[in-house]
Amino acid sequence: MELSLSQKFLAEALGGEVGPSKRPEIGVMNVILTDRCTSGVLLDDFGDRFSYLQIHSAEVKSLPEGAVILIRSNYCAVLAISWETRAFSV
Repeated sequence: MELSLSQKFLAEALGGEVGPSKRPEIGVMNVILTDRCTSGVLLDDFGDRFSYLQIHSAEVKSLPEGAVILIRSNYCAVLAISWETRAFSV
């Protein structure tokens, strides 16, 4: 189990680094939207926190230049990212 392939590929393709999680997330867990995410159009109708099915054992270790964290959890600092105005991963 790893990150969604879209997030892994996006992070690595843009120069970031992906590696094993310190703590895998498996099950329905709370996620937290960052200010950047709540002020955009991607998840406008969601609250700042909500439950979401997590199944991964990898995480973004370093963000690509120009990337912004959209969603995080208590155990994973990067669950979704955007890159400039052109690419999103969730």
